[in-house]
Amino acid sequence: MADKPRFGGEKVKLGEVLAASFSGEWGSESGDELTPVLRTANFNDDGSLDYSTPAMRCIPKLKVEKKALRRGDVILEKSGGAPNRPVGMVAYYESDGLALCSNFNQTLRFDGEAADSRYMFYQLRWLHDRSAFAHCTRKTTGLQNLQMKAFVNLKVKRPPIQVQAAESSTLHAITELVKLQRAKLSLLDALVKSRFVEMFEKCDVRVSLGKVCSFRSGKTLPKDKEMSSGDFLYAKVGDLNLPGNETRIRFSRTYVDAATAKSCLIPKGAVVFPKRGGAIGTNKKRVASEDCCLDLNLMSVIPGVEICTEYLLAWFEQMDLADIANGSTVPQINNKDLDPLIIPLPKMELQQEFAAFASQVDKSRFVVQQQIDKLQTLYDSLAQEYFA
Repeated sequence: MADKPRFGGEKVKLGEVLAASFSGEWGSESGDELTPVLRTANFNDDGSLDYSTPAMRCIPKLKVEKKALRRGDVILEKSGGAPNRPVGMVAYYESDGLALCSNFNQTLRFDGEAADSRYMFYQLRWLHDRSAFAHCTRKTTGLQNLQMKAFVNLKVKRPPIQVQAAESSTLHAITELVKLQRAKLSLLDALVKSRFVEMFEKCDVRVSLGKVCSFRSGKTLPKDKEMSSGDFLYAKVGDLNLPGNETRIRFSRTYVDAATAKSCLIPKGAVVFPKRGGAIGTNKKRVASEDCCLDLNLMSVIPGVEICTEYLLAWFEQMDLADIANGSTVPQINNKDLDPLIIPLPKMELQQEFAAFASQVDKSRFVVQQQIDKLQTLYDSLAQEYFA
């Protein structure tokens, strides 16, 4: 867009390394010719795109020709965001298929002589994670909007093109290794689910969940009782995402002492999940690895003597929590939603056989997750070195 900087190692304005920048289109819902349109909903957590579920929209032919995405384009979320996530996510377009981005997004097309597009993509992700776009963000009712005139003046690091290519190649290789490890996790999860169905699908004895389990909701504890370490974990919804808590709650950001926890302890082996709000949609279920406390946005199902924990967790993994939430404005899961659910009740020896199998798979999951954590640490370290 502007004259190229003379010195490759300096920081430059983003606009100086862009060949083009333009907003997406939305068009109309129906028409003779429909074009795939990628929305923010198509962004994956790692910055890749889900090409399988585009919106199909009728967009004028000239606009399609002018704004069709090209391999190597970066799609920027310019309107959106969430209470706990600033606007400005980016995704990398790695397809030769026809598609546009939506009107809530912006296409960033980099000048190949000045910038490696994947390098800039990784750098923008790194900057976004550090709230570097805040100065060019404006808020309206329910939306955060990037001011593009200010955004293209964002300073980015621009080493020589060969260095950009080498560094982006390294980060991409790590990202691909993480994908492979995550695919292994998915296969292990599928293996457990398949084994569960194989063993228990034809079980004749079925009872209501309330007959074999008890339910206990979390509780808001006094803020001044929260500590960074203490006798018992005080788990909150966000703690379900902590490293190491992928299947069992082993860590939390806050703790409480024994006196505070006395009236609201959840026993080891309880199945824990979100109780209210949007967190229900995450469909996360965890097992309490020790006696702990939960805040009011979590609840637990405590297995009785006829149910073992691993079996109960696997049964819960077969369902979507959103399907059992009540229909109020703010979705909630209460005791009355859980009590009538029908659960197969096989003999305890069969449950224990399944539990032993699930335990072995869980050990494999742990090893794979360790690999993911190591790769993520390496990625973070290199990104800091490249972009700081």
